Order: sequence, then C-alpha cells, then structure tokens
Amino acid sequence: MKFYKVVMFEDEFIPATDLAKKLEEIGYEVLEMFASAEKGLDYLEKMKGTESFPDAVLLDIALKGKLNGIEAARIITDQYGCGVVFLSALSMLSVIEDAIGERAYPFLFKPFDPYQVHIGLQMAVRISELEKEVRELSSR
Repeated sequence: MKFYKVVMFEDEFIPATDLAKKLEEIGYEVLEMFASAEKGLDYLEKMKGTESFPDAVLLDIALKGKLNGIEAARIITDQYGCGVVFLSALSMLSVIEDAIGERAYPFLFKPFDPYQVHIGLQMAVRISELEKEVRELSSR
C-alpha cells in the first residue's frame, strides 16, 4: 500500500499535531497544516506542479477564515484534483449530506483512529485518480 503526501486543514492545533505525528509514524508525509482554508488554498496554488504538491487533503469542516471545509473541498477537487477526506466533530446528517454532496468524499468523525484516516486517505486518492481518468476519457 502506498503512503501519500498530505496537507491538513484543521483549526485545532493539538489534535492536528497529534494526527500528523501518528500519520508520519505509519508512513505518510504531512507537508503542512493550516487553520484556514484560504491559507491552505494559497499553499496548493503555490505548490501546483511541484514535487511538494500533496496527494490528499484532510479537511475539517469548521475552519478559521471565511471559507469552511465544504467550500474548500469543492475548490480542491475542481482546481487541484487532490483526494479529500473530511474530519469533523459535527455529526448532524444535514452537515454530512452537504459535505459529501455529489462526490464521494470519505467522512470521518472525531475522535478518529489514525488507521481509519489511513483507509480514508487510500480511498480519497483512488477516487481522485478515477475522476481524473473519467475526465480524460470524456475529453477524447
């Protein structure tokens, strides 16, 4: 199984740092952590086309700044093609339905096990690869 480069959008520093450490212990490379979607999206734009571009983004729904994780996920998927995994303490069905929308995003509830996040990351990257293949086939 492949371990990927990951960026985290999480506004709670201690849980984010703890998860990053655990993911690195099992083989992931956590490139950066951002408390706001705006700063994270700026990073993705700056790193686009480089070796430091992530394979996946772990997204909290509630973030600092103007954009929430749901809005950021749509931008990330449409403009950058990264895999997306939602991490949230919000368990209301309406929030989950809004987060997932028309796309198949893995959604994990806090507190989470790093191995559940591992599975979510594997699924998210595979989903983004399949979406890319569909776009390429459709453009032919």
